[in-house]
Amino acid sequence: MGGVTSSIAAKFAFFPPTPPSYTLISEDDASSLETQPVRFSIPEVPRKNNVEVLKLRTRKGNDIVAIHVKHHKPSATLLYSHGNAADLGQMFELFVELSNRLRVNLMGYDYSGYGQSTGKPSECNTYADIDAAYKCLKEQYDVKDEQLILYGQSVGSGPTLDLASRIPNLRGVVLHSPILSGLRVLYPVKRTFWFDIFKNIDKIGMVNCPVLVIHVSHIYFKFHFHSLLALHHDGHILLDLFECGWVHVAGCKYDYSGYGQSTGKPSECNTYADIDAAYKCLKEQYDVKDEQLILYGQSVGSGPTLDLASRIPNLRGVVLHSPILSGLRVLYPVKRTFWFDIFKNIDKIGMVNCPVLVIHGTSDEVVDWSHGKQLWELCKEKYEPLWLSGGGHCNLELYPEFIKHLKKYVQTISKSKATTNGSKKPTVESDNQSKASETGTADTFELSSDVPEVSRNSLDSRLEKSRKSNKPEKSRMSTDRVDRFRRRKGLVW
Repeated sequence: MGGVTSSIAAKFAFFPPTPPSYTLISEDDASSLETQPVRFSIPEVPRKNNVEVLKLRTRKGNDIVAIHVKHHKPSATLLYSHGNAADLGQMFELFVELSNRLRVNLMGYDYSGYGQSTGKPSECNTYADIDAAYKCLKEQYDVKDEQLILYGQSVGSGPTLDLASRIPNLRGVVLHSPILSGLRVLYPVKRTFWFDIFKNIDKIGMVNCPVLVIHVSHIYFKFHFHSLLALHHDGHILLDLFECGWVHVAGCKYDYSGYGQSTGKPSECNTYADIDAAYKCLKEQYDVKDEQLILYGQSVGSGPTLDLASRIPNLRGVVLHSPILSGLRVLYPVKRTFWFDIFKNIDKIGMVNCPVLVIHGTSDEVVDWSHGKQLWELCKEKYEPLWLSGGGHCNLELYPEFIKHLKKYVQTISKSKATTNGSKKPTVESDNQSKASETGTADTFELSSDVPEVSRNSLDSRLEKSRKSNKPEKSRMSTDRVDRFRRRKGLVW
């Protein structure tokens, strides 16, 4: 069970700064780490006599970095668990200032996989990490439970409440922008599922000391990726998304509601409205034909991309860059689509009627490679996919094959459109089937003023059933009415 939830947390909750904001210089013999903490210094921050930099060995076998700031007249000791996108190099000045202002000794630590800590970030590793820091405070600094205040920020509220629920005599707990649980950040579920992570809602009742909660009035969980609408034509315009090469397309990008200077709040239903607005602008202001349009969706951007693609029958193509099967499946490999799931791409990919290129890194730790592979298997018109060996979630553009394969895809589907000239589109299985020309033929087709709506029945078992037999698949109950209700009420994200 711990391994399952740890893998979920690693994909969802942790974004360690890359590269780390600091380095370490050893001041002790590193071989003594097995028996006692080893002292280091951080050259990137000012050296202070009251600050010790340590490495601690956790019960999971990882070596984590910790900082202890000593106050000359401490009233308590604060154990600080930071948020999901920071490390000790970034937190150093804050730790020193908090120690001075609050008159406390303070220990902060980096989770496994953060900064110069070894291992990988996971839920179970964070519990081992805070236990190692707590053990160090008890054994090396002689801190009593009655003197200890635990401080957890954002995802750090998870290990903080886990430890607090196991220590009966703490002085206090501070929760800074805490989460109820991992799944509840995505959707306000009414009960705790066994595969959820950081189940703070179930542990807070076991804390027997005063608890201070600090939170802003509005907080939104944001993914950091965008969807792209790309119009293919014969010009030579650099599409700024692809910084490492040229692709013969003109680009139209947009920010989701709540991103950048866009108004509103980010939500699933808003992203669908956002891409519809961008699509409408291309149609009405730039006179773009559906047959000229390529939709490009990266990560969570694959959601609005496939939603629009499933409603437009004559697109030139679709590119899915590190796509997701659905929101819930990023957290856990469920076998069917639940009504409260978001971005149900697995149910929509089969309704896309144009060549689909899927690009995914084989070492993606945010969205597993299996998401891209299964979506490709479910495509009606498969284009040769690009599986980048060793590629992660945010670095695929750095691979030379990325821009080359993308350029070939654009050229190939351009030639395919020109040769068919309005006839039924052939399946594009591979770039190697024909040589693509550098120029394309301008397409002239009649526009449709409205984006058609189509049903969204579940296709979870489409791939599995197609392999077992040729019998027609029995359709599942449609969730159209639920989806429409949730969209009207703004309940989805």
